[in-house]
Amino acid sequence: MVVLKFGGSSLASVSAIKSVAGVVSKYRKKHKKVVVVVSAMGKTTDLLIGQIEELGAEKFDDLTDGLLNLGELKSSYMLAIALKKLGERAEVYNGDKAKIFVSGGYGNGFISGIDETAIKTGLAEFDIIVVAGFCGVNNNKKIVTLGRGGSDTTAVALASVFRAKCYIFTDVCNVCSIDPKLFNNAKKYKEIDYDNMLELGAFGAKVLDVRCLEIAKKFNTEVKLKKSNDELGETKIVSSNLESLQIAGIAIIEDLTLLRIEIKNEDKQTILKLLINSLQKLWFFQFENYGTNTYVKFAINTSKKQKICEILEKITISICDFDDLSMLSLVGLGFVTHTDDVLKILSKTSDWGIEILNLQQCERVLNVLVHKSRCQELAENLKNEFNL
Repeated sequence: MVVLKFGGSSLASVSAIKSVAGVVSKYRKKHKKVVVVVSAMGKTTDLLIGQIEELGAEKFDDLTDGLLNLGELKSSYMLAIALKKLGERAEVYNGDKAKIFVSGGYGNGFISGIDETAIKTGLAEFDIIVVAGFCGVNNNKKIVTLGRGGSDTTAVALASVFRAKCYIFTDVCNVCSIDPKLFNNAKKYKEIDYDNMLELGAFGAKVLDVRCLEIAKKFNTEVKLKKSNDELGETKIVSSNLESLQIAGIAIIEDLTLLRIEIKNEDKQTILKLLINSLQKLWFFQFENYGTNTYVKFAINTSKKQKICEILEKITISICDFDDLSMLSLVGLGFVTHTDDVLKILSKTSDWGIEILNLQQCERVLNVLVHKSRCQELAENLKNEFNL
């Protein structure tokens, strides 16, 4: 048995779905039994979210998640029809039929368990089970979606349960040291370890969802990234770094705003609770105490700025904001133990005349905040400096 996953770009049209059916059929002939996890076609999910917002929904609930699930179901049934045309025996399973159990809130659930007997039973009758990714069911038997990258997470979770290999098909043929759409000569990896891949994903690389990598690492599940055209290259994600990389790659998150707010010391816990309830991601978070007041500094996606400022201004003394920023992340190993190398990087940045507005480091990641207009130049210089 093998688990295959196809993203929206691989399923964007009827002809693309026919092509995917051919790939799935090829794997079925080799592995006998196949579980296929699919995303919604093309930009279907973005379209549905836009329509949900037009309807005035202020947050995700059972109705919005039920609607979003239709995108994956459409892909599933279309692929099953194409497989049947090729003479394959295929069946469609939604998250509930696959018994994928999800906890957490609507729109951003987490897989809490999978009852493998459901798919085992299906595979006794059919050779291919097509699973609608991105969703499962909660304790109330309501559909809950998993958030962005949820189909990757579904596929790796299923592969982990069945101790199977997982092939994730996408529109790139290798993991690269930096976005190949921006740098066509980026270094390509045939193998990269879980930790470096996790950090690249966490800080902006959009190849694989971070949560699926966490599951793969936990269960030591073999994951291969492949292009939908099966003859092209692949990247295997492994438990150890076989290439002995020091700096594995560069990831970028654009369109950030740095906020610096002043509050009274007694309002620290209130601010923390507000941020927890209002934001899923923030960066460069730090407190600075000055007498009876505290300054809190953090970066957020600019799209969240208006909403968070409206919430915070009720209890803050002042708010300063700095827009048009980007975060560049160097991912590798040794950013704490080899501080002399970090200082050399900062010295080089100064030589290039690029201002670092904020910096954070841990052993595997060095994050720097820079003006968006200089970010690509910095990435290009660092790419050349470290032969990425």
